[in-house]
Amino acid sequence: MDESKWHAPGKTRGRALCGRFAERQYMVLNVTCPRCKRLFGWRWQVTIETTINELIADAHETAVSKGWWEKHRRALLSMPELKPDLVLALLGLVDSETAEAMEEVRAGVELNKLWFDNDGKPLGVASELADVLIRIFDMAGEHEIPLAEALVKKLAYNKTRAYRHGGKLV
Repeated sequence: MDESKWHAPGKTRGRALCGRFAERQYMVLNVTCPRCKRLFGWRWQVTIETTINELIADAHETAVSKGWWEKHRRALLSMPELKPDLVLALLGLVDSETAEAMEEVRAGVELNKLWFDNDGKPLGVASELADVLIRIFDMAGEHEIPLAEALVKKLAYNKTRAYRHGGKLV
């Protein structure tokens, strides 16, 4: 692979490559850079737990580096009894991102469209759903919630459930 084609648009957990590449053991996420208009492929090794754990670490590291945990960590050090309240607030933020996705759908935004504003911010239902995952991954990273393991086990369990979980309508 020609290393001269590697482009680093910013701090990333994986490596970005201008153009296309594919290897069986990697999941590839193709993104067009809003600044330089080139196609980048971010790659993660494909095992669901490794991938989810890497995304959790990346989401949490980003939130910490942007200052979102400074006040909360100070509060928890002085008053650990606030932890349930903090977790409830974090779940409320997940809910607010879900509500933003709902508003996009209600406004008639196409589900499969992703676009960028002039500053390069992703917009659309997919972007709002990504925010839901980012909030969940950040919370899992801060509180050491074994989300990847739970996801794998829950997916396996759901395969054993009855059709429509025994007759539920919705």
